[in-house]
Amino acid sequence: MKPNAYLLIISFFALFLLIAFNIYASQALSPLFLSMTVSPTKESAQELLSKLDHTQFFTSQLTYFSELFGSSIQDTLVTGELNKKQQYDRLNKILLENENNPQILLKLAILNYQDGNNDEAVAFYKRAQAIDPWLKINQMEAISQNH
Repeated sequence: MKPNAYLLIISFFALFLLIAFNIYASQALSPLFLSMTVSPTKESAQELLSKLDHTQFFTSQLTYFSELFGSSIQDTLVTGELNKKQQYDRLNKILLENENNPQILLKLAILNYQDGNNDEAVAFYKRAQAIDPWLKINQMEAISQNH
């Protein structure tokens, strides 16, 4: 074979590897991760902080993003907590009107689980399962077995 043929084969192989990696990375890497590494925005920082809530990294990342975007990022997080309280209030009000609504019970279970109130989460989840025995969520099953 000619040297140019080897170069052509190597070029096509390198191109194939690049395309394969690009496809893999576009499917495997979180869009949030990409937005934080390429060009962080206040919205992506808020989304990341909401996912880091109740973890050991929250405080350090909140400090970092407060320095980057100003203290207004903290105000938005407080507003998010108020919105969560409003969600609880709205769901509990609906539950008073229809205490056998498995969707509302499940939403309350998930909200409590996200806030670390596992006992409340399990109670709401078991009530929802009593109404709809086909209802199964792996995370809720795991914590309800421990209670």
